[in-house]
Amino acid sequence: MSLSVNSINNEAVTQIVREALKGQMEVLILRGVDEFVHDASDIDVLVPRNHSLSALMRTAEKAAHAGWKILAVRDIGYLAQICLVKWDKANDKYHAVKIDFFNGLSWCALGRDTITGALLDIRTSVGEQEAIALVTLLQKLMYSGYLSKRDRARIAAGCDINQIEAFINKTELPLSRKTLEKGVLSKIIRWRLRAASSDVGLANVLFWIVKVIWRRIRFTFIRSALPGTSIVLKCVDRDRCEVIAAHFQLLLGTAGFPRPKIVLQSGFSSLNFIQNLLHVWYVLCGDILLKGQMQVDDENSLTHQEFTTVHTIIIDCISECDDDLAILLDSVSQHSLNTLRRLENR
Repeated sequence: MSLSVNSINNEAVTQIVREALKGQMEVLILRGVDEFVHDASDIDVLVPRNHSLSALMRTAEKAAHAGWKILAVRDIGYLAQICLVKWDKANDKYHAVKIDFFNGLSWCALGRDTITGALLDIRTSVGEQEAIALVTLLQKLMYSGYLSKRDRARIAAGCDINQIEAFINKTELPLSRKTLEKGVLSKIIRWRLRAASSDVGLANVLFWIVKVIWRRIRFTFIRSALPGTSIVLKCVDRDRCEVIAAHFQLLLGTAGFPRPKIVLQSGFSSLNFIQNLLHVWYVLCGDILLKGQMQVDDENSLTHQEFTTVHTIIIDCISECDDDLAILLDSVSQHSLNTLRRLENR
């Protein structure tokens, strides 16, 4: 099997994940390194409930030691995400990849997650391919409600309909053989499957629905449970500043990560107070805010003293010969690592 440059890089990152989590927790690498990988593929990893952030932190440390830069991190409850970037000498460009750490398999990471334990048991007793196929089946049916042609091929590579039916019967999930063969769920069956993934009984279903709605609303407005980042570009040349911002945004975008907010005004003091508060709000919501040159003292007075979760990075571009993007990536990566270390030591 010939691998694209993207899948080769993904394989290197996957190895970092395996080494970082070896002996720490059980893990399933779901997607991103098989024959079904495509140019925009990220890496999906399933870890036990309440281990996603720990998995992200350990992977970040391991990746940094291997020469990767941590471009961004994000935690939305059921999923922890990290964007890694590294210079690809063979292709003379940066390569960015996103890793999604699924916080168990239950819907919105709520309720009792008994299915993940059953799947990890299959990984140990039967093999990784069958466990991966079953996870792919359940995730696709819960999230999109149907199986694409590629989904079916990926599932068929790991197990057949009889193995799937045996697992469904064992875990008492509301899926019939006819439904599995059809590969399409109605909205009612899809929500029944989501509730079953959380092991929710009839007596608790209303409370579970309220928690699901609240979590969806929360992460609609709050992009991440992790602190956001305010990045200040201190460049005299506005054109250079715009080029850095565009490259930074492109790296995040190609990796499938939320794009940063970009505000390249010439001075912080020229903005009105409401705009300044809006920028702080972006960061408090977990966004990445990329700003142009400003008065650092004014920025500090607005963020560090009143909003302790906001962190500012100052990128000072002095020489025309400097690799501006490399300077930015080094600073952002070190800041991301320091943030994760502080959270780990709480």
